[in-house]
Amino acid sequence: MSEKIWVYVDQFKGEALPASWEAVHAARTLAGELGGGVTALVFGEGVESLAQTAIHYGADEVLLADDATLSDYRGEAYAATLTKLAAEGQPQVILFPTTTRGRELAAMT
Repeated sequence: MSEKIWVYVDQFKGEALPASWEAVHAARTLAGELGGGVTALVFGEGVESLAQTAIHYGADEVLLADDATLSDYRGEAYAATLTKLAAEGQPQVILFPTTTRGRELAAMT
């Protein structure tokens, strides 16, 4: 069975924090060991370019939540979005970058 490894890409004003790409790399390594795929989670407004960058850094696919209500990080809104996606997609693992927002979002979901 193929394992689903998801990784949250933390961004600010359309620019991903470097720890996000480290998390994508870690997800890629884990997926190689488990025989699964990597899905990057990109939330925000006008962040389509980050989807291609996530693919460049090792994601197989991207779940893009591009919406004005997600333009600025709000923990509750991001957690609700992630919880809904995870309930539908059933990933085995979700990785978060070691950023303030990444840690907060991990704790909320």
